[in-house]
Amino acid sequence: GECLVVTNFHVVDGLVNASMTFVDGESYTFDVLGADKYSDLAVLRPHAPASKLKPLAVVSSSTLLVGDSVVAIGNPYGLQSTLTSGIVSQLNRAIRTETAGSYTIAGVIQISAPINPGNSGGPLFDSQGRVVGITTAIISGSQNVGFAVPSDTIVREIVALSTAGHYQHPYLGITGVSNSYLISQA
Repeated sequence: GECLVVTNFHVVDGLVNASMTFVDGESYTFDVLGADKYSDLAVLRPHAPASKLKPLAVVSSSTLLVGDSVVAIGNPYGLQSTLTSGIVSQLNRAIRTETAGSYTIAGVIQISAPINPGNSGGPLFDSQGRVVGITTAIISGSQNVGFAVPSDTIVREIVALSTAGHYQHPYLGITGVSNSYLISQA
């Protein structure tokens, strides 16, 4: 099948006339096939020759354990092809990001590898070089606290994103409020 690129929604949100640059320095335009701001994912089709695209092995993020070694690759602050390593600090975190508005992104992997601006949208690898997630966010002002969207979320959404352009999340239309004396009396 065709090779697609998966990255963060916030990386491509609002871009006009953007291109992706390969390790040899050549740049190619791309189409955004689909995006999901509620899991911070986007699927891209690069206008690049097939010889430039080398697919990465993706494994289930459910194989991860707290303490496992992970490696992130990105371009933090424009420093190209930077590799950072760390461990899985926690699993199934729920985080709030600017792109998701009032909704939380659930099931997120917390990692000790620092994720800086320009790092997000890159792959998170396990110790055997297989993709287990996509780095997504930092808590501003923190050190060595990063987050990644798990590969299980990518696998669940990629077909819908690349064909329909969006992913329909299930949700309940209810809102909770803290109990008070007046509410309990009612």
